[in-house]
Amino acid sequence: MRNLLVAGVLLALPVVLGAQPTPAQCTAAAAALAAGNRYAEGWERIPQCGVQGGVAIANALSTAKTVTDSIYLRYLLGAASRIRDGNVWQAAITLSGDKTATHESRVIGLLALLAQHDVAAGLRINLSWNQLMTLPWETCRFRPDPGAFYFSDNSLPGGAVNTAAAHFDTVADDVTNHPVIRTVAGCARAMLLSEVPETVDPSLIQLSYVCGTKFRVNDLGSKWVDVTYQVQSTEESAVLVVGPQAEKVFWTDETGTVVLFYLGNAIRTTANGGTAC
Repeated sequence: MRNLLVAGVLLALPVVLGAQPTPAQCTAAAAALAAGNRYAEGWERIPQCGVQGGVAIANALSTAKTVTDSIYLRYLLGAASRIRDGNVWQAAITLSGDKTATHESRVIGLLALLAQHDVAAGLRINLSWNQLMTLPWETCRFRPDPGAFYFSDNSLPGGAVNTAAAHFDTVADDVTNHPVIRTVAGCARAMLLSEVPETVDPSLIQLSYVCGTKFRVNDLGSKWVDVTYQVQSTEESAVLVVGPQAEKVFWTDETGTVVLFYLGNAIRTTANGGTAC
């Protein structure tokens, strides 16, 4: 995830503002959405319909698992991105995690889930549908839009952001998923780092002495980690960044026992063995 940099400009998704829809108009919009109207005629204002709109969008996400129609899925994402609602949130998790669903609909589910936590997240405006759905992201294609807002905010369940972050991690780490799905999930996870810092199991971080003043850190996990080493009884310390399933070799200036810290906690202590290199 560390090599996926946040970049791009917001993709304007079609949502029409106007007077608050009447209950009858919301009912008609929900019916149009349920019918799968690919041009969004009749349901483009459904994010303004409060709880009723949330239920309708959630139902549409739940029945989109076989859909590949780019026009319909873009409009569905546009609606789901402008309402915060627990039903939409759950439907987005279910759809994006469903391995029997089309990878197009799963990507839309991931983006809709991110939108439940970050209304400002959008896609690059010059990003074609083929690029979005075919090519794994080499850089993240999100950018904050301070002018974005929810037309309806029906709240999310407690702990939702932690659950979403864990879901993005699970999808991104699953090597059986389509590469596009994995990279989109990884980028979505990166957008939540300020709220849910990424952590790994400390048991997957190993420290060993090599020779001289040379040490090695091994990351046995699937995520990048930042660790800090300190030479005991000295002021020497430094931050090391270690890639997933990779190692980082370093040399200390001082000779002594090295303590490795992760998230401020000492997790490994390894003495200098005095072996010549």
